[in-house]
Amino acid sequence: MTAKWVLVLKYLGDFNPEQHEYVAPFSLTQDGIAEGVGISRAHVSLVLKDLVGRGLVEDRLVYIVGGKRRRKVYVVTRRGVGGGWYVLNDFVPITFSAQQSFSVRS
Repeated sequence: MTAKWVLVLKYLGDFNPEQHEYVAPFSLTQDGIAEGVGISRAHVSLVLKDLVGRGLVEDRLVYIVGGKRRRKVYVVTRRGVGGGWYVLNDFVPITFSAQQSFSVRS
């Protein structure tokens, strides 16, 4: 597990996957995740590919709020939530806002 995995999983964990079956916020797209986490879109793409392959995150094709076309969004699976990654939060507490980058509390 890399630090970028933790950042992306923690960020996506703030969204309820069941609310985003057909319509989702921009924040769940690759561009939105990169913006919200504060890492490049290229890195987000690589991290998401790995997380999807491990069954920790799933992708969905849904409409984005205010958009006319469907786009791929990413949500944490039950396995991703229960996969033990959250234990790291005890060592590096990270907070996110859907509209801003992350911050690490000391």
